[in-house]
Amino acid sequence: HTPFFGADRSIRLVQDSVGEIVTTFVVPLFRGLEGNFMSAGREDVDVRMLGNGRPFLLEIKDPRTELGPPGTDLSAIVPSDLDPEGRIRVLYQHVADAAALEVLRDGEDSKRKSYRCMIWTSKPVSRAALERLAELRDIELNQKTPVRVLHRRAGAERPKMLYSMRARYVAPRMFMLDMNTQAGTYVKEFVHSDLGRTTPNLGSLLGGGIACDMLQLDVIEVDLEYPPGVCGLAEP
Repeated sequence: HTPFFGADRSIRLVQDSVGEIVTTFVVPLFRGLEGNFMSAGREDVDVRMLGNGRPFLLEIKDPRTELGPPGTDLSAIVPSDLDPEGRIRVLYQHVADAAALEVLRDGEDSKRKSYRCMIWTSKPVSRAALERLAELRDIELNQKTPVRVLHRRAGAERPKMLYSMRARYVAPRMFMLDMNTQAGTYVKEFVHSDLGRTTPNLGSLLGGGIACDMLQLDVIEVDLEYPPGVCGLAEP
């Protein structure tokens, strides 16, 4: 969602970001000087954002075109399909207010997120073992800063909640896993344990010395009422 650079910040690893695409297209429509893109969290570059997408707000600095009061529908000016290459689509093109910004910021820690991932296991897993995962609720995970980001984040240990899981058998060593978690949970690390730095982890919950890895990860939903209920909008 934001520009993605290497460890030393000198090499750009991905050409474009959602924020840059939105800002580049929308700011000139209102003859603004620049834009400030803010979103409800972010994901790794290899994770797809599905469902209704990720809530975001674009601040346009010094627009010379009047936007209107909060709640004003801008869909006649800002189309849903912003990107000619079809990489993104936006919903709820309305003028936001200060309350919308607060909801966006508060949701960084309080919201829930739903994920769907394809899991590989080191040993065959029975359907019964997968069904038992659905019986687990409200698990507190202790997660140390992942090894993959230690070069840019201080080492720390954070508790995060895993609210529910549902697994679907695909093959003896492969299954689909749906998860509902607290915002900020390191989902990849929960799956592969990150050298034991996340406890409990998927392998320990399955038992039997099973190691797990993730083949694909999608965000299905960000559970945040935004902007409906803030700007008086109705769901489409």
